[in-house]
Amino acid sequence: MCRWTIQANIETIGRYVQNIKVRIYVRGLKLRMRSFDAIVLGLGSMGSFACLELASRGLRVAGFDSFAPPHTRGSHSGDTRVFRIAYAEHPDYVPLAQRAGELWEEHGRNFGAALLTRSGMLNIGPAEGEFIAGIRKSAIVHDVAIEELPVQEIRSRYPAFAPPEGFLGIFEKTAGWLDVPACAAPAFSTTRRS
Repeated sequence: MCRWTIQANIETIGRYVQNIKVRIYVRGLKLRMRSFDAIVLGLGSMGSFACLELASRGLRVAGFDSFAPPHTRGSHSGDTRVFRIAYAEHPDYVPLAQRAGELWEEHGRNFGAALLTRSGMLNIGPAEGEFIAGIRKSAIVHDVAIEELPVQEIRSRYPAFAPPEGFLGIFEKTAGWLDVPACAAPAFSTTRRS
């Protein structure tokens, strides 16, 4: 692990950040002061792509991680991450997820690798529970295509699952998974060069 500390001076105009000046200390050695428009803390799949997106918009970006990425100590480690549109947590996430899906597909085309696989996803929960209600609400508010499956249909289509009576399945065909190694490698190499 690299020991570093950051001293940041942030200049603001009203509520908006105008300039971020950063002095980095690595193992106690003071490095020169540099100015950035944005700083990203954490360089996993999301953080490295945040750096990439901000830099593509012409911003001067610095990214920091506690360990040299890629590593196995962050939420980005592992082979896959679930990707879904109809968020049970709140409908406000849906436009963000839709845009994220567009960007994952665009970056996949640019990198020549499939980053996002839209395989669909089956969600199962109590028919009258908050989880199912949240997915329904997100789907209705944002016109996300879902298919509701009663218990017998789940058991027929997906014999590995045996949900109890009173449960319901919701299949979202736009959901899928992200290939984390495929996402991380080009993002790390591209952001290092930028």
